[in-house]
Amino acid sequence: MQEGRHIFVGGGIASLAGAALLLRDHGVNGDDIVILEASGQIGGSLDATQPGEDTYLVRGARMFEEHFVCTLDLLAGIPSPDLAGKSLRDDLLSFNDEHKVPYAFDQLVDGQILGRHSGGLTMSQVASFIRMMFTPESRLDGLRISQCLPRSYFDSEHWLAASTAFAFQPWHSAAEFRRYMHRFLHFLLPPELRAPILSTRYNQNESLVAPLKDWLTGAGVEIRTNARVTAARFEAEGSGQRIAEILLEGQSLVLGKQDRVYLTLGSMTDGAVFGAANAAPPVPTGPLPAWEFWDQLAQSAPGFGRPQTFLAERHRTEWQSFTLTLKNGAFGAYLSSLRRDATWPSALVSLVGSPWRLALLQIKQPHFRGQPEGTEVIWGYALRQDLPGLFCGVPMTEATGPQILDEIAGFLRMDAETRTRVYGEATVIGCRMPLITSQFLPRAKGDRPEIRADGAVNYACMGQFVELPHDTVFTVEYSVRSAWHAVASLNPGGPPPPPVLRPDLDPALIARALRYAFQAASVRPTL
Repeated sequence: MQEGRHIFVGGGIASLAGAALLLRDHGVNGDDIVILEASGQIGGSLDATQPGEDTYLVRGARMFEEHFVCTLDLLAGIPSPDLAGKSLRDDLLSFNDEHKVPYAFDQLVDGQILGRHSGGLTMSQVASFIRMMFTPESRLDGLRISQCLPRSYFDSEHWLAASTAFAFQPWHSAAEFRRYMHRFLHFLLPPELRAPILSTRYNQNESLVAPLKDWLTGAGVEIRTNARVTAARFEAEGSGQRIAEILLEGQSLVLGKQDRVYLTLGSMTDGAVFGAANAAPPVPTGPLPAWEFWDQLAQSAPGFGRPQTFLAERHRTEWQSFTLTLKNGAFGAYLSSLRRDATWPSALVSLVGSPWRLALLQIKQPHFRGQPEGTEVIWGYALRQDLPGLFCGVPMTEATGPQILDEIAGFLRMDAETRTRVYGEATVIGCRMPLITSQFLPRAKGDRPEIRADGAVNYACMGQFVELPHDTVFTVEYSVRSAWHAVASLNPGGPPPPPVLRPDLDPALIARALRYAFQAASVRPTL
């Protein structure tokens, strides 16, 4: 039995996973675990809310796939609220087997949805791409993608698919893009050979966060919301340092010698602001509690990296998502009608030619528990919110809900009658996220701290801004894996996290991906 308290700063999936691993693998009593969250709800970026009777909000949707081994291992130990006697992992796999959800990053071209993408690179583009793929990551320190690939590449279908699926921009980190192309090489195959996306039964907050929270609190774990940690006080201990006190607004926690601290650094969704049905989201100006705390840590002790690297170019880390709530509409059915096979996959659809770089996620309904029959929830986002829309004429930062509907209707080629039928009573609410791709900014060695810095006696770091070799940020797997490493580093004796699965080490897969990349594309959209 482990002695001492275990204190998690941050209430995202990393902290929830870490607490669960302590219970499962290290024999820690739930009463000895505390999770401190600055906001009023836990789950971090895995959020979903219902602010009104007929309105739903989702800031983002995270991708799951069969190679998320840490996440699936964690979910295997959490009871499912929907399948009696089964785990969340069982529920996830059963739901996807039942609905046969294919993997799809589709394109809307000339009013038709096509499952064609990723091929069509020229010989010189492929040569540049291979050169980047085989360049050691250390030689890409501080470089942008645009510095490693030719300008023509960014007009290719390969880039359209990769950037839409993973939210990359040309000015993002070449090192991280290289990691993605290695880590998700199996997604760059012909559509019929790709691995499936795993979709949760409902939104990810209700399907994953809520059951995990219930399981933790049932075991005695204390979860405090509206508990903003502002600083940590360090003391020297031997040749290193330990956290002796955690300072919160209005109170503090003095730590004993056996206490351990797990720190989530930064946040992709700090500073996010919602608009309203008839108003665009305001310019984000609010506090950034996760970043202010990380900056305080970096100034107080060595080994915490350089948080300012990821805050330096906020105009290059912001994009906007939006949630469509449709009553008596037929949006999903209409999208299906634009496919040659009339299927209804859980698919990300890129609206080719959109100045906003619009994409829509066709979701299996209902997306919320208790969602009324006849109500539909669709999520979407725009990577270039600064450019004027093709049909509404304003940048997305200024677009109201009706103007977003105008822009979508234009690309879907809806006439007035079709628009009325498809949209029904539609409400659109946007969300500006100023730091949503901050983890993608070009970085150098040392910008992201290690999980357990040299000299860290009683603390470890977690989340999207720590260093994990081979794995990729902007995924739930990265957060869960970082938590597993943090827990294992401070609590010897438990199982280590399973290794990152490496599709890029499969020679046959590499050959198929390269062969597909050479195929000529019938359409070369200009982005």
